[in-house]
Amino acid sequence: MRKGWPVREVIVPSIEEDRQLIDSILAGDPRAWENIIRRFSDLVWRILLGRFRLSKDDAPDIFQEIFVALQKDDFRRIRQWRGAVPLDAYMAVVLSRLTQDILRTTRRKTEATQDPPADSGGRDPSQEIPDRGPDILLVMELAERRHAANTCWERLGPRDQELLNLRYDLELQYRGIADRLQMTVNNVGVALGRAEERLRQCLRQHFRELFSNWGDAAPATV
Repeated sequence: MRKGWPVREVIVPSIEEDRQLIDSILAGDPRAWENIIRRFSDLVWRILLGRFRLSKDDAPDIFQEIFVALQKDDFRRIRQWRGAVPLDAYMAVVLSRLTQDILRTTRRKTEATQDPPADSGGRDPSQEIPDRGPDILLVMELAERRHAANTCWERLGPRDQELLNLRYDLELQYRGIADRLQMTVNNVGVALGRAEERLRQCLRQHFRELFSNWGDAAPATV
């Protein structure tokens, strides 16, 4: 780098700072939403002009549609981020998928008003937009659930961890656990039930959106 050239410091927000940003958006703070637009505008342009190779005439309309779509359903797509991965990585996936969905919808609407090309063979031209591959958002949600389970696991006491390991990892029956820990079978049932409930309570309290419908099901294997 030449002497005297300005150096731009890149500040990467922390997970907690991004959580506060999302909370502000959901609370209706227009400055927080403007922050999101500024932060991810360059990424959207790269997706439109680079990955999908839109023309500079078509890209601005899709650009507007993307940010309008992000606001739908009370910012549903943004609310789905829970902090297991950086917000920038999450948004890169969301924006790419959203762009693809908008382009497919736009293509279908256009083709519906036109006669299909003679050589189309009856196929849907909108399908020419490539599939987005594996459902990365689902992969992220699974990663978030794993992170949540590990976090709450570490908050359990050693006895709870031992009981749950014996029951769900080693798949021992109550009698086997009782023999291993020198407990009665009845006491194993009571202690194991309490350990499961402590794990459930932690997941509900700290990761409510991930486990809101968990009910009284057995805890996930950690």
